Amino acid sequence: MSDGALGRVWFVTGCSSGMGRAIAEALASSGDRAVITARSVSQIQNIALRAPERMRAVALDIADRNSVQTAVKAAIDSFGQIDVLVNNAGIGLVGSVEECSEQEIEHVFETNVFGTIRVIRAVLPHMRKRRSGVILGMTSVLGFQAVPAVGIYSATKCALEGMLEALAGEVAPLGIKVTILQPGVYKTEFRAKSLAQSRAVIEDYAATSGKMRTGLVGYPDSAGDPAKAAAAILTLINSGKPLPGRLALGADAVALIKNKLKVIEKSLTEWESLSVASGGSESTMSLHSSAVSQSSN
Repeated sequence: MSDGALGRVWFVTGCSSGMGRAIAEALASSGDRAVITARSVSQIQNIALRAPERMRAVALDIADRNSVQTAVKAAIDSFGQIDVLVNNAGIGLVGSVEECSEQEIEHVFETNVFGTIRVIRAVLPHMRKRRSGVILGMTSVLGFQAVPAVGIYSATKCALEGMLEALAGEVAPLGIKVTILQPGVYKTEFRAKSLAQSRAVIEDYAATSGKMRTGLVGYPDSAGDPAKAAAAILTLINSGKPLPGRLALGADAVALIKNKLKVIEKSLTEWESLSVASGGSESTMSLHSSAVSQSSN
């Protein structure tokens, strides 16, 4: 995947704070090369200067197509390749589905979904040419188990999960691997810097979304350390093992996912006879099953 002793080349979005910054700092201490990005280079230049021979700080706004193309070109011009793409940049939105305005919803989707797709599409031609690469998509455990007040944010993460899962099957024959990262709650600046609240507040949602608005202000003491998550991501890439389709980050994420799977299994079993009676045949799933098997290998 990489040029031997020179180490892999990482391209990481959203490095100004939070998980992205933790990943950038971990890479500064590794032997790999990296292009770390943020909308303002001044926020990340100090990290790149820790290893100037191996790191570049590049301006990137994933909501801007020209910015994406320029940043990817800068990475290729600097190191000749991109081995690992980490799609970390994203924003949040708190509010019930009804409280969030169309403008607020579109802004979150433009960044989290279209911005991420924009970066992946810009990097893929280079990975395809080399028949090698890893794409890590940072979603959220809330993309698997949504809760009141973050329905729109969860919708963007669900969209990414579906896109990345399909992409994994598309690029597997080309030597490119895709892993979905599903973090739980970590102590980062995300809530303070990247988590907006809907301007509208509807009293009828006080007992549901309203409670979550208050609960999302701070972090519990049990929230994870982003440095540990960053270390886990580097361990994953350096493990030498086949990469998983998904990796939960944090004990809370593991517990929430396990519980959701139990709920799904219980519901499937309880309503299986009605589901089966509604039509279709197991044989029609052969095409889907083969695609899932291919992307999981």
